[in-house]
Amino acid sequence: MNPLPRLLVHFSLAFAATVQAQPPVPSPSPVPVLAAKAPPIASATVTEAPRNGDGVFGASLFRGRFAAESVKGFNPDYTISIGDRVDLKLWGATEFSAILEVDAQGNIFVPRVGPIAVANVRNGELNELIAARIRSVYRDNVGVYASLAAAEPVRVFVTGYVVSPGMYGAYASDSLLHYLDKAGGIDLQTGSFLDVRVLRGGQPVARFNLYDFLLRGELPLFQFRNGDTIVVWPKKSTVKVSGLVRNAGQFEFEQRTSLKGLLDMAGLDQRATHVLLQRNQTPQREAEYLPIDERLDSVHVSSGDEVIVFADRQIATIILTVEGEFEGLSQIALPYESTLADLMGHVDTNARSNLNGLQLYRRSIADRQRQVLDQMLRKLEA
Repeated sequence: MNPLPRLLVHFSLAFAATVQAQPPVPSPSPVPVLAAKAPPIASATVTEAPRNGDGVFGASLFRGRFAAESVKGFNPDYTISIGDRVDLKLWGATEFSAILEVDAQGNIFVPRVGPIAVANVRNGELNELIAARIRSVYRDNVGVYASLAAAEPVRVFVTGYVVSPGMYGAYASDSLLHYLDKAGGIDLQTGSFLDVRVLRGGQPVARFNLYDFLLRGELPLFQFRNGDTIVVWPKKSTVKVSGLVRNAGQFEFEQRTSLKGLLDMAGLDQRATHVLLQRNQTPQREAEYLPIDERLDSVHVSSGDEVIVFADRQIATIILTVEGEFEGLSQIALPYESTLADLMGHVDTNARSNLNGLQLYRRSIADRQRQVLDQMLRKLEA
């Protein structure tokens, strides 16, 4: 029994009933069914995911949504510092209500109690600390309530590699993204998403990596002060990623990173099988074609490289359609090199099935028979 040919050919098997089947249209010259082994058909597809902005990962972050929202409040981890104002209320054995400013020594002064050191105390621990100090003087029947006063408006400088450097007014509790968004966001051509710093009095007090927010939703809470400066540092090394990934675009990284780490950030599609790494910084342009299941953490990328993710699989099965008198499914999938006998092993016949009337229909054979008949007709007409 000859093996069935490759995919891209339509098959149809018909089991005639017990009546005599009509013979096929005769051909002047018999056309043999070719059964030569065809080479495997590879499927290497690249589907570009939609890109954000100019193709830079994170470009969609700054579109005015953060700038439109403002927050008046303090987070529990905020540490009290000089210039903050504490709203203090006492009732019971003594009554007192006032807003006290933290002085240059880091204290607030409470009448008949004295100075209470609150500098560098967490906001969440402020009430407990002040209450303990006051109750050391008023031991009985004194209620204490202490909290930071509402956030005051502040002015923060935003500079470095942003679209519109300048001074922007908001509240101390507003996020870093709020101020960056007000400044038009990070310049996609020159600015870094990995290195954003906050300076206070010319000294760095915080550093942010916006990829932590983009990939994992992590953004440390930070309380700004009047005169703080946000500085966006210049862009670091970059690699372009395209193909079967969720986040296609240009990615930034510090010095060297592994190919696996880069693909983890880009988010591999489940269909991906291979990676094409094009190195552009070598004296001659080089390329590596690597399977995804290989240990890609040992492969490092350099600035300027390009990564393309493919689905490169061989088609391993053919689909056949069965018609006529039989039981079971009409669509059957078989591996390449299957024979007609293999197909019959998947077909359940019944009492009306006539195996002597078994016919094989193949679209390519019908096309070739039609061509032969057309040639014969043209000869007859001539």
